[in-house]
Amino acid sequence: MPGAPAWAVLFFAMLFTLGLSSMFGNIEGVITPLLDMGVLPRWVPKEILTGTVCLLCFLVATCFTLQSGNYWLEIFDKYAASLNLIIFAFFEVIGVVYVYGMERFCDDIEWMTGRRPGLYWRVTWKVISPLLLLTIFVAYIIFLVWTTLSYKAWNPQYKQFPSRQEKSYPGWVQAICGLLSFLPALLVPGVAMAQLPIWRRRKQENVQQNMCLKLQDSKVSDSEVR
Repeated sequence: MPGAPAWAVLFFAMLFTLGLSSMFGNIEGVITPLLDMGVLPRWVPKEILTGTVCLLCFLVATCFTLQSGNYWLEIFDKYAASLNLIIFAFFEVIGVVYVYGMERFCDDIEWMTGRRPGLYWRVTWKVISPLLLLTIFVAYIIFLVWTTLSYKAWNPQYKQFPSRQEKSYPGWVQAICGLLSFLPALLVPGVAMAQLPIWRRRKQENVQQNMCLKLQDSKVSDSEVR
């Protein structure tokens, strides 16, 4: 191809800019919740938090640059996102439709758009979507249970080399695959359980405040009567 070096430079520059644009969104998805949760004091600059998150991501990503980096990339690609996205989508639908309430959600859409969702959308959100997501989740779990976790390795001693030889993952790698599949999803009930005592304490404080206000009102009304 004429001018091959120039096209090669442009191609890798395109990959670099694509990677940067993707990482902007990914890093903001981590930094914004940390800022909203108040993990760090207000006087700490956002740049320090951003630099710390980028450094941690860089250290975690060094495993992909090792001699076995391609195998680790395959593990993260297969088990880090697929199951968790299904779980998150299922609980989002359940939370919006059955916890927040379908009528309240439709009222919000009507307030924003001026039109109320039709019967098709309400049936889809309430019945079809949860059933489809649950079916996919059960099928995926059955597939993981009945399938041997394996990978294709480069082995010069393999009879059919340069074709890659299929090998089973060691036990410790299978444990890592299980953690990657379920650990992000377990953070949701974990954070909910951690917030439960805080919610109960706030509820008790509100009850006590309401009782104090009622006592004050009763005292004021008694004094007025006298």
